[in-house]
Amino acid sequence: MNKKTTILLHAASWLAILCAPLMYIDRSTTFDVLRYLFFCMAPALLMVVFYANYLWLVPKYYIKGNRLHFSIANICMMITLAVFLHLWMDFGHTIFPQPHRLHKNFDNGEDEKAIIFAIRDIFNMTIAAAMATMMRLAENWHKSELARQEAEKERTKAELSNLRSQIKPHFMLNTLNNIYALTSFSPERARKAIEQLSSLLRHILYENEKPEISINEEVEFIGDYIALMKLRVANNVDIQYDTNIPEGCFAKIAPMILISLVENAFKHGVSPTNPSFIHINIIADDNHIDCTIKNSNYPKLANDKSGHGIGLVQVSKRLELNYQNQYEWFKGISDDGKVYTSQIIIYLRRNLFTTVFPQYAIDGYEVEALGYILKPVSYDVFLKVAKRAHDWFIQSEKAKNYAEDRFIYVKSDYKLVRIDLDDILFIEGLKDYVRIYTENGEKTMSLMNMKTLEDFLPKPDFLRSHRSYIVHMNKVRSLDRLRLIVGENYIPVSESYKDTILM
Repeated sequence: MNKKTTILLHAASWLAILCAPLMYIDRSTTFDVLRYLFFCMAPALLMVVFYANYLWLVPKYYIKGNRLHFSIANICMMITLAVFLHLWMDFGHTIFPQPHRLHKNFDNGEDEKAIIFAIRDIFNMTIAAAMATMMRLAENWHKSELARQEAEKERTKAELSNLRSQIKPHFMLNTLNNIYALTSFSPERARKAIEQLSSLLRHILYENEKPEISINEEVEFIGDYIALMKLRVANNVDIQYDTNIPEGCFAKIAPMILISLVENAFKHGVSPTNPSFIHINIIADDNHIDCTIKNSNYPKLANDKSGHGIGLVQVSKRLELNYQNQYEWFKGISDDGKVYTSQIIIYLRRNLFTTVFPQYAIDGYEVEALGYILKPVSYDVFLKVAKRAHDWFIQSEKAKNYAEDRFIYVKSDYKLVRIDLDDILFIEGLKDYVRIYTENGEKTMSLMNMKTLEDFLPKPDFLRSHRSYIVHMNKVRSLDRLRLIVGENYIPVSESYKDTILM
């Protein structure tokens, strides 16, 4: 809350308190300005107590821990003001004509009532002091929290910057070692390796400084690195690099967060004497990024001092800093000790912007935000965006669960039938029904919408080829004249889905 807003809020609150007596004026009584001003002394003294605490006593004593001086100062102030208010009520008739006197003179035998009114006044002042203290403490906590968040943000930025600065020499040392090894037996391949390195350096120097880059850029960078490494390793090393990223995918990733895994695979997955393999598969869409690396396992010998495990430590730190609670990392060695597997799944954030500045809508578009709410917020807009966010979350969870479970349940003939996703060949839409074809020759009919089923099935394993067909792409044998051959069946590919199928 800015300073101007705070002042206006205070002014409005005290104006409401000062005007409160006007709500209870008898209609048969003529309004007397002097009479009203006479009774404004009580709320005026409450203001004195409030701001004496808010502006002076709380910051000077209470917040600094000097509670004794704070209490003594308030007690003395309240007693003094209570006595002043009592005298004002008793002798104000000499200043204001015909006031309504709440207190009688002590000499009229009303001492007991005077004490009761004094206690009431002190109680009201105590309430004002307590409110001032709570407001000041709340503001102080808010400022401290903002400062803490800003410090945490700066610390995170500094730590990320430090990690990135470590990546560069670590990556460069490994790559230069590779080129050095090439110069001794193949100068031509070494020159080609230097060309590959220059392409890599452009990525490191320019893209690495960005907080996020597109997954396509990261995939291209990893491809350049693998091409460089292929120049060094022997021909008996089986290297496979597969990617599955839909056209128009807007997924972004922290730069160079996966390269250490690839480096590790080449370091421990290649033997100079034994057959070796490295299989890298990257799948991405707008909701998640999945990088799986499998390689033959040849651990370093005890006397091998190359590398110190920096790369994987950096990956762990950067994942935690960039994707806290939004990633999974599975790694381990097979039971026979011959295969090492590392899989990182990153669940991508979707942002929702709320602001008073319409020019920031472009920023929301660039990061694929779920919505952009311009203040003041209307109920209809809020409800629409909330539903969009809810639908996105549900679909993301469904996709994640189905990808892990690899089966679905459909209602058929008044019962629920389990169908394994890996057994499905294709699905045919028939008005309000769908027919699911499986490898064992079964055809399961279910009352279901094609769009609903399409949302359930994990992509890119299952793709829509036609308004009436969803195809399990792993079961496709070939493509013939815009027809997919699945088993003995020919599935048409319509123009609207051609680009998706053929990419």
